[in-house]
Amino acid sequence: KTFFKQSGSTVLITTPEEFALMVKYATDSTKAHYYFILMTDIVINEGDASTWGKNPPKYKWTSVGDTTRPAKLSLNGNGHTISGLYVNSEDDFQGLFGYLDGGVYNLNIVNSFIKGRNFVGSAAGAMASSVHKIFVDAIVEGNNYVGGVVGYPGYASDAVSVNQCIFKGSVKGRGHVGGIFGYGSIFYGDGGGVSECDNYGSVYGGQTVGGIVGGFSVDVPESSVYFTKLRNYGTVSGNKYVGGLAGSFGIGRDGDINAKYNISLLRNMGEIIGESYVGGLIGNYGGGQAHYLFALEDSYNAGRVSGEGYPTASLYNFSPYSNDRKDTIIRCFNFAETYYQGTLLEEKTKMSEIDKYADSLGPNYLPDTGDVKINGGYPILLSESRDFKYLKGSGTKNDPFLIS
Repeated sequence: KTFFKQSGSTVLITTPEEFALMVKYATDSTKAHYYFILMTDIVINEGDASTWGKNPPKYKWTSVGDTTRPAKLSLNGNGHTISGLYVNSEDDFQGLFGYLDGGVYNLNIVNSFIKGRNFVGSAAGAMASSVHKIFVDAIVEGNNYVGGVVGYPGYASDAVSVNQCIFKGSVKGRGHVGGIFGYGSIFYGDGGGVSECDNYGSVYGGQTVGGIVGGFSVDVPESSVYFTKLRNYGTVSGNKYVGGLAGSFGIGRDGDINAKYNISLLRNMGEIIGESYVGGLIGNYGGGQAHYLFALEDSYNAGRVSGEGYPTASLYNFSPYSNDRKDTIIRCFNFAETYYQGTLLEEKTKMSEIDKYADSLGPNYLPDTGDVKINGGYPILLSESRDFKYLKGSGTKNDPFLIS
């Protein structure tokens, strides 16, 4: 039986039963690329997701879609919430969707537990389209390509576009592990990137671990690439390639000299702990084989950095594999202590001196002054002074995002 209110390929979801039917239709080739709009909150399980690792809830969710038969639809959450999502599998491609050939937007996923093998994320294990305005508070676990929101966005399309996502909770994996996503790439003629995302959750992994992304790579783009307006507040820990924003960020071959890169406005406030290639912003940063310079601009680290192996840096470590060994940063600062094998490399900046750095960071920043500190006393963006109520996910349930 079809319950949907439908106009052409646009479908309204008004009940949990219709939501289940939407998922059933996800791999139906006759209904490919339908546009679903959520009109109500969906509760799959009651209870506390933090206990579900040992005590499963009543209903187990089956992730739909993989590389042989992807889910093909777009879901507009319309500001509504899915709660009680429970996924526990030893298979690849696990999440609300497994592999989704479509987009997810304006959706909240809370009180949920998602565990799989490779390609694991709350909204999807992997996606071939854009991810926009998703709030997640969940426990996410897997092996490789594990993200709090999506394991691998831009999978098979090499065109990452992730914007305005917030993660709270915890993420755990082995390789390519991130608070927002595990790994993404932009190759051969495409553009895109990551912007306006915040992580407040803990992120733990083996290699290539970051507060926002585990790994991100760019190769021969022909349009703009952005990695900007990103913040991490959570603790990030791992072995090799560990960073507050990204475990590894690399530009391989540059191609068109007219391609524009925006690698800027990155801020870390969380503690970063690792073995080798540990950085407050980026663990391992590669600059391109055509000997052009790709500057990291207008960014700062305010979280303690601790590394046991070489190298360890307050901001980032330059890739040993890049032909261009020039280390380029513009208006970037470290405010926190940095340790290498327990020895203090850089001291913490006194809070009384922080305000003077706001002008030095460029025209996008203001000092965090006033009776109530928006960002713990560290410089804020101009937009944050206007939209204080949206900081740290403290907006309303239907709009918990930073508006800029």
